[in-house]
Amino acid sequence: MIKVIIDGVVQRARQEELLVDLISRTGMTIPHVCYHPAEREKPVHLFGLLRRLISKDSLRTLAAAIDFIQGFGRNLQPEKNTAPHN
Repeated sequence: MIKVIIDGVVQRARQEELLVDLISRTGMTIPHVCYHPAEREKPVHLFGLLRRLISKDSLRTLAAAIDFIQGFGRNLQPEKNTAPHN
C-alpha cells in the first residue's frame, strides 16, 4: 500500500492503482472529461483508429501540416555549387 494525501486526508492506494481510481474508490470526486474505467481494458480496434484518422479535425490538421511543409519547401534555395565546371 502507498500513502497518498488528498485534500489533507491520508489515503492508501493499492500497488499500480491510478490516482483517478483511488479518488473514485474513496468516494471523493474530481471533474474529468476523457476517462472511463472500462476504456482502459479495451484493445485499440483498427476500425476505430481509422475512423478517428479520417475525422474532420484530423483532416484539417493534416491539411495544415501539408500547407506548412509546402510553404517551407518553396522558400528553400538550391545550394550554390562553387566548384568550377569542366
